[in-house]
Amino acid sequence: MDLGQIQKMFLNILAHMVEYDVKFVEFVWHGGEPLLFKPGFFREIHRAQVLIFATKVTVTNTVQTNLTALNRDMLSFLAERSFFDGIGVSFDPYGSQRVDVRGSLRTETITRNMQALIDQQIPFGVITVITRDTLPSVTDTFQFFDTLNIGHRFLPYYKSASLEQVEAHSVTYDEILLSYMQIVDAWFVSANAPQSYPMEEYMVYAQRSVAGAAPEYFDYEQEEFTFIVDVDGGTWGVMGAYEPEAKYGDLFDQDFTEILASNSRQVLKDEIRRRTATCCGPCQYYGACPGKYVAQATRAERELIDTQGCIIRDVISHILLRCEQTGMTLTFARACPPSAQAAAV
Repeated sequence: MDLGQIQKMFLNILAHMVEYDVKFVEFVWHGGEPLLFKPGFFREIHRAQVLIFATKVTVTNTVQTNLTALNRDMLSFLAERSFFDGIGVSFDPYGSQRVDVRGSLRTETITRNMQALIDQQIPFGVITVITRDTLPSVTDTFQFFDTLNIGHRFLPYYKSASLEQVEAHSVTYDEILLSYMQIVDAWFVSANAPQSYPMEEYMVYAQRSVAGAAPEYFDYEQEEFTFIVDVDGGTWGVMGAYEPEAKYGDLFDQDFTEILASNSRQVLKDEIRRRTATCCGPCQYYGACPGKYVAQATRAERELIDTQGCIIRDVISHILLRCEQTGMTLTFARACPPSAQAAAV
């Protein structure tokens, strides 16, 4: 995106926020690799945000980075905290998939750059992908983050650009469930118990189930809060990301109110109602779990739900079993992923 397109996007978002008295927006700068831009580019974006949003809306910015490129100027810029309020690092401590164009493993480069952030006291979270390659090291990965007391997110590998990638990297329902159970088990005996998403959210659901909390249900119309804007302005929700028929509109050319009212979004809402009624309705945890995962499931996740069921139900049952076995009581109020981790869609 160039600066002119970004300014148009800001103006189209602002019009909606003013009309509906929305007070907060977070921009997650994704890629590609955003840190290949020079700091001056982000300073220009910041000036545009100040000019356009002024005091009407609170704006925050986070970045999702592979952290393979971190020069001195960018490190100083991040340390200023004048633009980015949060940093998410895509990193697998174990495995062999994070390579450069020459096929060389980048783990050493990324860990060195993570240490540079730590030395500069720049906070960050981490997203690690559960693939066939990293699956055997899930517990070790959690312990790596636990030792550093770094908030993190585990993201199962569902989607890909080709069938070859799916065959090589994707994981099955049983493999995802086993990895999630291993992470829960590691969390129960961890030294720091850092934020570990999505398990922390599922622990909240387990606690709400035990406590008999008043039921809460995910409302797609009111609670859809993550939107993906492609480099041409094309805009989607998480559920239909990059699917042509699910495109909401073009945020470079359309007011955000118009985008939210698009016919494709209304079709998705109707589909969500049917799916949550079928999948979530009979579940003993529905209400303690609001059904957000099922409601916003991507195409690959929907295929998993249709053939295997909802993985959240099995994870909650495992959490409750571990509580019974250990005598531990969950006292979470509400789950919140580490800042910047909403970037991983």
